[in-house]
Amino acid sequence: MTIKYTSEKISATTYKVVVTEPKQMTFNVGVNDDSELESLIEMTVLGTAPPLVIKEYVNQRKMAYPPITDYIDGVVKGDQAQIDAYIEACKAVKAAFPKT
Repeated sequence: MTIKYTSEKISATTYKVVVTEPKQMTFNVGVNDDSELESLIEMTVLGTAPPLVIKEYVNQRKMAYPPITDYIDGVVKGDQAQIDAYIEACKAVKAAFPKT
């Protein structure tokens, strides 16, 4: 099977992939080594890619972070104390749920 696609590197380990054949789809692929890209694209298109493993700390942090609107509100009002409080709250979340 021929897979036609374009890929764009969006970070050191992630590519945005746009597939045009055999079916149209767009997805991001995380790679440890660029040589893995083609095989991961093929597995994703064929539906044989392994499920993504999301580390537990990612979900814990998502639930604990303060709303981004608190930060934006501080920026719009020019309230540095509010901005600093938001940053400190984020640091506390990172400390409470360290990367594993």
